[in-house]
Formats: sequence, structure tokens, C-alpha cells
Amino acid sequence: MSNQDAPADNSKERVAFELMQYLSGMESSESVKKDRTYYLTLYRQCYKATFGDSLPEILKNETLGR
Repeated sequence: MSNQDAPADNSKERVAFELMQYLSGMESSESVKKDRTYYLTLYRQCYKATFGDSLPEILKNETLGR
């Protein structure tokens, strides 16, 4: 099923997933190793953003292991 055919879903999880897809497409595959850790970390950061966390707050907490 393509994104166009997907049901409308405005859940935080769906928004985070679509943001992750968008951002991963924007990053050059040559400069970033896109493995499982990359995608899980990016999704977690996008999910936190759906709660209104700022980018500096998200990145600060990532380095603290939260």
C-alpha cells in the first residue's frame, strides 16, 4: 500500500514515521550510515518532536541516554 492509499491517520506515531521518512530522504546516504540504529534513533527523535520537544532538548537528552 502506498502512502497515497494509506488511511488518514494523525496519530503521533504516524506523524513521527512520516517525518522520519522525510528526514532520512533529505540526508545524503554517503554521509550517514543508514542502519537499524540510525532509523530507530531518528524515529525516537521524531516521536519526541510530536510532543513539542525542541531540537536542542531532543539532542541534549539523546546524549544523556534518555
